[in-house]
Amino acid sequence: MAEYDHVVTAGVLVEDSTTGRVRARIGGRAVATYDIDERDATAIVRGIALLAEAMFAAGARRVMVPFEGYPDLTSGDDLPALRDARVDKRGMELFTVHMMGTAAMGADPARHVCDPFGSVFGAEALHVADASLFPSPVGVNPMETIMALATRNAERFLDAR
Repeated sequence: MAEYDHVVTAGVLVEDSTTGRVRARIGGRAVATYDIDERDATAIVRGIALLAEAMFAAGARRVMVPFEGYPDLTSGDDLPALRDARVDKRGMELFTVHMMGTAAMGADPARHVCDPFGSVFGAEALHVADASLFPSPVGVNPMETIMALATRNAERFLDAR
């Protein structure tokens, strides 16, 4: 703990190519599942290697990677081996902070959860105003798009009242 002020937590954003699912479990609790493919796994390893390179350039003495069983990196000399590594995707510690596309909007209730303004089909007074409305992940930080959609949909909602 004496060196806690020397610790950095960082991550990489990877534009993935696969999709996941959100399902309701017994009791109504939502569960998200997602399986990455080999292309995504390769991109994740590349992203982590680039991040580690930046960390060493900034003075890091050790970089712990999110791959089960992979040793800590202790210098830039460890980077070529990481770049060439075939890391088992099942041993990658991954998370998302921007789940997208789980309540896609559109005009067809058979294919979309929400209408083009975020109103849930078949549910009175239920509206969605976040990244769930996207048809799929956008590959970049979605904050500004979410804010624009939420503002647009809120204005429509207020005008209709």
